[in-house]
Amino acid sequence: MFLQFLFLRFLSVIFVQTYFVPDEYWQSLEVAHRMVFGYGYLTWEWHECIRSIFFPGLFAVLYKVLAVLRLDYAVLLAILPRIGCAALMALSDVTTVKLADKLYGKSVRRSVCFCLSSCWFLQYCASRTISGVPETAATMLALASYPWNKYHAVGSSVSYLWWVGLGCALRPTTAVMFVPLFAVQLVRCQQKLALIFKAVAVTGVVSGIVCIMDSLYYGQATFVPWNFVKFNVLTSLADHYGRHPWHWYLTTGLPSALGPHTVLLLLAVASSSRTRSLQHNLLLASSVFTLAVYSMIGHKEIRLLLPVLPPLLVICGHQLSQMQRSHVSSRYYKFGRWGLLLWLLVPSVVLVLYFGLAHQRGALTIMSELRALLGSATAPLVLFLTPCHATPLYSHLHIHVPVRFLTCEPNLNLAPSYVDESDRFFQHPDTWLAAHLPSRISHSGDEVRNISMEPRYLNSHSQGKDSFCCKKSTLALSYQFQARDILLRYPTHIVIFDSVADALQDFLRCSGYELCAATFHSLFRDKNRGKYIQVYCLKESLGQ
Repeated sequence: MFLQFLFLRFLSVIFVQTYFVPDEYWQSLEVAHRMVFGYGYLTWEWHECIRSIFFPGLFAVLYKVLAVLRLDYAVLLAILPRIGCAALMALSDVTTVKLADKLYGKSVRRSVCFCLSSCWFLQYCASRTISGVPETAATMLALASYPWNKYHAVGSSVSYLWWVGLGCALRPTTAVMFVPLFAVQLVRCQQKLALIFKAVAVTGVVSGIVCIMDSLYYGQATFVPWNFVKFNVLTSLADHYGRHPWHWYLTTGLPSALGPHTVLLLLAVASSSRTRSLQHNLLLASSVFTLAVYSMIGHKEIRLLLPVLPPLLVICGHQLSQMQRSHVSSRYYKFGRWGLLLWLLVPSVVLVLYFGLAHQRGALTIMSELRALLGSATAPLVLFLTPCHATPLYSHLHIHVPVRFLTCEPNLNLAPSYVDESDRFFQHPDTWLAAHLPSRISHSGDEVRNISMEPRYLNSHSQGKDSFCCKKSTLALSYQFQARDILLRYPTHIVIFDSVADALQDFLRCSGYELCAATFHSLFRDKNRGKYIQVYCLKESLGQ
């Protein structure tokens, strides 16, 4: 069974060639690349100590082995971590089936396997280097180790808490699902003090290991889980990356992740609790509790649901098995059975193929194009004029070249009327360019022109005063910012979406840039992302 799931998840490595979320690269591979090869960008999270080194450290070990063997090719640095994550997801699948066997018996095994295999979002994320993948595996290992059928046993086991601790080292929210489970175990355990002592001991050991590991990396005493909770729960800084209503997970996130399996889940929830076993209701209750806690946090992402999906798919598989058994005597059983399976499978296949092969594909493809261009460039300097972290960086380039890109840190200093650099650029791109690029003379035929863009930004450090002189009334006079990380020379390569490049054609043409690479990104334009992502090269860098 493991080999079957392993083959299925390895298909994700082949059929998922698109960009999903920045954390897939910037909180894992990029950090590992910096640890091993000495260059790589650390986002603000690492300066605020809210990320544990545990997850990227796994990839750092892999990268170090490749470096020692002199096999650190860019393609291997990108694909081998994905293969490892696919294997972890296969482990999660097998463990999920074992959990189903423990709760319902082997009669539901085929239905649960089918639900796991046909869930489009699991397949879409299976090979992605996001912390949700090993977190899902740790969650399912913990659930499978939980004493579901030993509630009355004296001194019930807490071995599952080791897996919970491992998940918390990846993301502290792993503990949420096990709060009601531990509470039930505590109520039904005869030796409550012994159980509490064991739980505290395991928690202390795991917390100590995590603290020591992260403190060694950061060079100071650091307890990342507390920093993580403080930032994401006790403050609203995470809302900088989007805030959703309390019901978003229930009305949008979960239905989107489950796809057609949502109907099975609704039918299972609608069934009378009196007809279900205590274990079934407890698994459902712990999942609902997790969603409720997640819903209280303003910032929500569909990827955060990944560890919750396998338990819910166990419930879906049980419901599917019940439906099939209840209609086994019907003359239309075979037709209805195949119709139901196709209804679950076909939409999932379509979603995986579209989101895996088409939607946001260019963010990865363009890095291969850029790597080839940089190999023949003279004194290269790359400028990314894309939404922040819209592409991978050194983990996919594997070339030590200076890079400048738009940042999007939250309002860490609680400044009034704060706007991050990425949003500032897209509000007034010509102003940003004038502020961050040097003035320069361009020769076009017999005409000599100053190509510094208007309105001209005066590099003033005074606050509260107009920082540029606007000769055109098309820009708001209230737009102010301080230029930082100003480029001392023009970049040799600019990575930009076609929708933005169209608005900056005058700048690109007058500055001596020409289109040297373009790749398909998405069928639809999305705010500051276009259908194509392009690379413009400075003619001088091409020897022209």
